[in-house]
Amino acid sequence: MPNQLKVVTYTNLNVIQCLETLLEQARMGKITGICYVVKHAPYHHSMGVVGRYLENPISGKRMAEKLVNVLECRAQSMETWG
Repeated sequence: MPNQLKVVTYTNLNVIQCLETLLEQARMGKITGICYVVKHAPYHHSMGVVGRYLENPISGKRMAEKLVNVLECRAQSMETWG
């Protein structure tokens, strides 16, 4: 197998650390459901729902709405400074 050079940016490190923390918590049984959106490249995304949020979509929907509100507030604050 040839040697591979992996370029890890600061943003990638934050993503990796977040995923590793989530994985560790899930393995300990502290996370039982996830709603997610993943950005792969410009204009390419995927999303999904697993675990308890899939079993109880009303609960997942509530949390997804809270996430949308957080993103809207952040976007509005960025537009104010733009």
